[in-house]
Amino acid sequence: MRKIVSIFFAFVLGVTLLNGQTFNVGLDTPIDIPDSIVVKNQPFHVQGFEVDRSNGFIYLSFTNRIVKSDMRGRILGSVVDLHGHLGDVAYDPKTNLIYASLECKDDEIGTSISRQMELTPVDSGTSSFYVAVIDASKITKQNLTPEEVGMKRIYLTEVRQDYYMTAKVKGKRFDHKFGCSGIDGITIAPKIGVDSTDRELNSLYIAYGIYQDLERDDNDYQILLRYDLDYISDILNVEDFDVVMAGVPDKYYIYTGNTRYGVQNLDYDPFTNRLYMAVYKGAKPQFPNYSLYAVDVNQLPEYKSLKGGDKKHKFWNLILSQDGKEDISGITGWDFQYGSCGFKSLDNGYYLVAEPSKNGDKHSCKARLYKWNNDKETPFVKVNRSGADWAKYSRYWHKNEAVEAKPKAVFMGNSITDMWESKHPQFFIENNFLGRGISGQTTYQMLARMQRDVVDLAPEYLFILAGINDIAENSGYIRLLDVMKNIKSMCEIAKANGIIPVVCSVIPCDRLNWRKDLKPAESVKELNRLLKEYTASASVYYLDYYTLMDNGKGGLSIENAADGCHPTLQGYSIMEKAVLDFLNKCESEK
Repeated sequence: MRKIVSIFFAFVLGVTLLNGQTFNVGLDTPIDIPDSIVVKNQPFHVQGFEVDRSNGFIYLSFTNRIVKSDMRGRILGSVVDLHGHLGDVAYDPKTNLIYASLECKDDEIGTSISRQMELTPVDSGTSSFYVAVIDASKITKQNLTPEEVGMKRIYLTEVRQDYYMTAKVKGKRFDHKFGCSGIDGITIAPKIGVDSTDRELNSLYIAYGIYQDLERDDNDYQILLRYDLDYISDILNVEDFDVVMAGVPDKYYIYTGNTRYGVQNLDYDPFTNRLYMAVYKGAKPQFPNYSLYAVDVNQLPEYKSLKGGDKKHKFWNLILSQDGKEDISGITGWDFQYGSCGFKSLDNGYYLVAEPSKNGDKHSCKARLYKWNNDKETPFVKVNRSGADWAKYSRYWHKNEAVEAKPKAVFMGNSITDMWESKHPQFFIENNFLGRGISGQTTYQMLARMQRDVVDLAPEYLFILAGINDIAENSGYIRLLDVMKNIKSMCEIAKANGIIPVVCSVIPCDRLNWRKDLKPAESVKELNRLLKEYTASASVYYLDYYTLMDNGKGGLSIENAADGCHPTLQGYSIMEKAVLDFLNKCESEK
């Protein structure tokens, strides 16, 4: 399939680092990412998220579960009952694997979470630290267990060792070497110290959680562990074990001053070629206590002793990126309200950042689009593109580019088509069909998407199921005659490009949950009459779902549509049989 070629315009914001590097932030925002994605009603607060841009998914960690959502915040699946505290997540698009930090601790936080989950707290002295690994393709429905998705855990011996070791600082003995409270931030990035042009994502980085004890100074560093992804892949291939043991990692120390619980979110940004570390602010007065730090990936680590704690031994040290706010301590960073609950670099200076909220005992996450700003005081600013993508071109941007073979059919529509593919993807995959439905859309918007979401894909057939949102006045009042004409225009565009259009009747509907003041049944019948009349006069195929699904009162039975509008799997099975019978008849007549 021919790729869409876009011309990229950029402007220089004038962000020049001390080493002379300049960042050019693109004028074009990431078209596949909305201004905000809201996922609601979770039992714990969001810990981090990752984005699968090619398939339009976002994976969020909510302390005891991984939630899979689409780009509109609609939950598509989840993995629950993870026994322990989930932290940040990372995603590898090459393997479709999700990596998440997972703590099973005997401290106050671990005990509190266990009790809230109604689990037996971890026994004293048995704390363990893992990377949970989940195949994202197996998250196909909600409330799956770790066993159902074949989750594996990588046991981090290095973390457990530091967690249980003591340290002598200023003549006093403290628990937890380096203040190690466990792990949290995690990301996939290039190896530290490689040539700046070699940015192969071949390493998994894991950040320590750090206790905020104000009486010690060996906890004034952030600590990163690095494992080769090839090594991780090898140990995961031990099929007989769901727990595998990691070996000795590379270990890096970054002097930031103390924080509250260490790096909450860790993310690699290819735009700046650095690792961002979002933290809860520390409280030691001798430090600036920023909430965001960064280290350049291409720097060479320096082997030297630490400023606090153990001064007898040497460790691999990294320095902070030098374009942040400066402080007399020599520490640079930024004050940024968000990031500790989710920070994801996109491209060309754009970022998706978590803005958490709570309503009663339910937590929500708004993943908000930001861009890099030329200001040390305000490093990121919100992107507001209200109304800029009225037709939702961005929804299938990457999916369309990934299509390599001509599909048998494209299904153009609204939420009924959108939910069809998400509820029963096998129907589309097995028959070489592509769903291009977008929830809430009217025929105006579908007509605007015809070139990008249909013609460029060159299917043999186009199935159009549209009109109910026009009846609901989602885009304002429109005459039924004009709805029919919009569908007619879609058919004419298809025919002009050698695509066979199939106009589908609007399925029965006698109530609309989002427009309870409207009674749509008679309008549905009238629109179907106009569509059938048009198709007969234009020699266009007409596929009648209405007759097959009508409950005798212009609506749908509860078995076929629980909400009176959107089909259940049983309702979709009626539509699927109609589609396949129609295509079989067409093939036999060739």
